Amino acid sequence: MASTEASNTPSATPAETTSALYPGLGGRWLVRTRRSSHVWDLDASTYQRLPGSTAKRMPHDGRELRITRVTAWPAVGRSALVFFDDPHLDALEHWRQCSTIQSITRLAPGEPSEDQPQR
Repeated sequence: MASTEASNTPSATPAETTSALYPGLGGRWLVRTRRSSHVWDLDASTYQRLPGSTAKRMPHDGRELRITRVTAWPAVGRSALVFFDDPHLDALEHWRQCSTIQSITRLAPGEPSEDQPQR
């Protein structure tokens, strides 16, 4: 007869969280605000905005965009300010300043956020 004890069942690993992202940190991170989520891939130096159902839509939402500079890194209780070049016009720069950040959670490599459609 098979054992059903808890010690024989794999347990979920708790998600790694942090209070802030900073230069030199690696990995993929899901940054949540009240109305949107943002994926920061610090290894690839990309940023992606995933607006929630009540968030205002912005150009290039859902696209992974190459970060050109960050003047305010994500931190819980604060907002972030990231800059990126327009994917179609290199001479045009965009910026995104998010609302107050509620949480920052590490994503496994290749793992989509729950807000992001799987490819």
